[in-house]
Formats: sequence, structure tokens, C-alpha cells
Amino acid sequence: MTALGWADVVTKQAGDCAAEDPLTGLTTAAYLRTRLGEVYRDSPVAPLGYALVLLRLDVQRATGWSRVVAMTLVSDALRTVFDGGETLATLGPCVAAVLVKRDEVLARRVSNLRVLAADRLADDPNVRPTGPAKVWTERLPDTHAEACALLTSLGR
Repeated sequence: MTALGWADVVTKQAGDCAAEDPLTGLTTAAYLRTRLGEVYRDSPVAPLGYALVLLRLDVQRATGWSRVVAMTLVSDALRTVFDGGETLATLGPCVAAVLVKRDEVLARRVSNLRVLAADRLADDPNVRPTGPAKVWTERLPDTHAEACALLTSLGR
């Protein structure tokens, strides 16, 4: 009887589990891998219509909660710039990624992200040492396995 009750509780917890990082509100790297799997299944060749926008903070000069606060601030900037249904994910304690469709406004959006992230970090003297955020666009590799390996290496 106890085992059944325990199994019910664990099953409910697993069903209620969100695929989001609770501090940043971004999805997890595991969710991004799943999303990439969907994109690659849609096109067996490297999905040329998609790219990853990446953001990395330099957290070596920050201490304690400043690292978490900095990532939370730039996550808000990510959600502001990429608000059209893109997949936004955290890859590690100082790296975030956005799966985006390549279009004529992507370069402007990446530039907007640089400016907005810098503004957010400049507001708090405790997190200022983590910036400026490095923001760049990465093409997707030829296969889903290579894309997952790229996410792993970027998250370190």
C-alpha cells in the first residue's frame, strides 16, 4: 500500500515537472535538444532555415548570487527580443541559446539583444563585472547528434 501511494506521488510530480529553469524562466538544455530533434526530423539535411543565437556571460569576475542575478537579467533581455515563439534555453550557468528561424531581421535582433543585455547588466553594480555579454549566431551542424554535442560543449 505504501509503495502504491509513493508511486502515485512520484508520478504526479513527474507529470507536473516543467521543462524550465526556475530562476531564469528559460527552458532546459534537454528541452532544446528535443526541439532540435523535431527540427532535424522535419529536414534530414542540416536545417538551413534555422540558427542558434548564443549569449555567454563572463562569470569569473562575479561572486555568489551576482552570477545568478546576471543570468536572470539577460534572460529577461532574451525573452524581450525573442518573443515570437522561439525556443529559449539555458545551456549552463552562464550560457543561453535561442533556436531561431533565419530571416531578414535576425541580425538586427541579435544587435538588439547585445544592447539590451548590456543595459540590463549596467543597472546593477554587482553584476556589471559579468558583462558585456558575448552574443553570436551559430549555424546548425549537419546532424542532430552534432547539434547536441555542440550544446554540450557550449554549456561548459
